[in-house]
Amino acid sequence: MDIFLQVLDYFNIVFIVLTVISTLAQVIFMLLSLFCKKVVFKKAEKQNKIAVLIPAHNEGKIVKTLITDLHNQDYPKDKYDIIVIAHNCTDNTKQVAIKNGAQVFECESDKKLKGYALKMAIDEYLKPDYDYDFYVVVDADCRVESNYLTEMNNAYDSGVDIARSYLGGTNTFSNTISQVSTLYDIRDGRLTARVREKLKMNVQLIGNSFLMSRKLLEDFGGFPSSDSLTEDSDLMVKCMLKKYRIHYVEDAICYTEHSEKVSELFKRNMRLGKGINKIFWRDGIKLIGKFFTTFKITYIDIFFTLAFLPISLISCTWFPVYYVFLILKMLITGAPVLHMTMQLSLQEFVPMAILVVALMVIMLSLQGVMAVFLQRDRLLKEDKWTKYLKGIVMMCPIMLLTNLAITCGILSPKLSWKQVERIHTNEENFEPTDTQKNNAITSEITETSSDENTDKTQNSNQDNLIQADSEISEEE
Repeated sequence: MDIFLQVLDYFNIVFIVLTVISTLAQVIFMLLSLFCKKVVFKKAEKQNKIAVLIPAHNEGKIVKTLITDLHNQDYPKDKYDIIVIAHNCTDNTKQVAIKNGAQVFECESDKKLKGYALKMAIDEYLKPDYDYDFYVVVDADCRVESNYLTEMNNAYDSGVDIARSYLGGTNTFSNTISQVSTLYDIRDGRLTARVREKLKMNVQLIGNSFLMSRKLLEDFGGFPSSDSLTEDSDLMVKCMLKKYRIHYVEDAICYTEHSEKVSELFKRNMRLGKGINKIFWRDGIKLIGKFFTTFKITYIDIFFTLAFLPISLISCTWFPVYYVFLILKMLITGAPVLHMTMQLSLQEFVPMAILVVALMVIMLSLQGVMAVFLQRDRLLKEDKWTKYLKGIVMMCPIMLLTNLAITCGILSPKLSWKQVERIHTNEENFEPTDTQKNNAITSEITETSSDENTDKTQNSNQDNLIQADSEISEEE
C-alpha cells in the first residue's frame, strides 16, 4: 500500500509542477505588464487593398451594424471591399448585407465550421480572382472603431503577415456573465498580448478579429484551418511552425457580443476545450522541438498556453479524486499519509487547502483589477470603478466554471458548432466614439441620395459572386 501511495504521490507532484509553471507564467506576465508600453506601428506609406471578410450564419439581425461601422472607416473607400460569407444561412443575412452595401459570397455545405466557410471563400473565389494585399476577418457580432482598417494597414505595411486586434465587449454591463467575459478579454490583451508583442513573442490569436497577408495564404496554398472547432488556435500554431510571428495591433479596436447565459458560456468553452486539446496533442511536441532548434522562449510560452486545457482536465479530475482519497484514508486509519515527500496530517491538510484556494481567488481577482486599472484610458472614460466590481469579484467562480466546461468538452466524444442566440442588435449597449457618431450622422444625411447608385453597383457585384458560387457548386 505504501508503494501505491508513493506512486500516486509522484504523479501528483508532476501534475502540481505543471500547474505551478502555468500559474507562474501568468504571474510573470502580470508583473511585466506594469512596465510594458504599447507597441504603435508607424504610419503606412501605402494604402493597401483589403478584403474584409465577415463569416455569418443566420446573422441578419446584427450584421447591418458591423457593415455600417466598416462603411464609416477613415480608410479610402476604393481600397477595401466588405464581403459577407453567408454560410448555410436560412434567414435574411444575404438580403440585409446587400441592402447595406456589402458583397455576399454564399457558402452551402454540410460542414458548419467557420474555418471551412473562410476556406471556401478565400480558396475558391477571392484568391484567384481578386488582387487583395491582405485579408481582415471580423465576426458578424462585432463592432469596430473608425480607424480599425487604418491601424491594420499600418501593421501590414510594417511587415506584419498575421495579427490580432484589441478586443472589448459591446454588452459589458448586461449582466455578470458578460462583464466577466469582457474583463477576461481585456486581461488577455493588456496583461499578456501587449507583453508578448513588446518582447517580440507570438501572441495568442483570436478568431473575432484578425489579419492575414496574401503572402501567408499563398505560402499555405490557401486558408490552412478548415476542420477545427477552434480555427484561430489552429491557425496560430500552424503559422508559428512555419516561423510566422503573430502580432498584436492594439490600436485596431474591436468589440464583440459576449455570452449572457451560463449555458451558452459553458457550451462555448466545451468547444474550446475539445478543439484546443486536439491541437495540443497534435502539435505540442512540435512546439517543444522548435524551442530546442531556435531557442526562442515563445514556443515554450505558447506550449504552456495550450497546455492550460489538459491542466484544466487535471484540475477538475485528478486533484479532487486524489485529495478526497487522502482525506478518507486519514479519517479511516487516523494516521498521516506520505504526501509530497513528507508526512501530512489532516490538521495540516485543511489549512493548506484553504490557502491554495485563497491564493487562486486573490490572483484571479487581482488580474481583473489590473485589467481595469491598466486599461483605464479606454474603460474608465465615462464609467466608474464600481461598475466593474461584480465582474472582478466573480472572476474566480466563473473561471472555475470555465475549467469544468473545458473538462467536459475534452471528455465529450463528439461536439459540433451551434448558433448562439442573439439578444442584442449591437446598437443597444454600445457607446460609439465621437468619430463614429459624426460618421453616423453624415451617413444618415447621404444615405437616401446614394441608395440608387449603391444598388446598381451591388447588383453588378452580386451577379458575379452568385455566378462564382454556382460554378463552385457544379464542380463539387
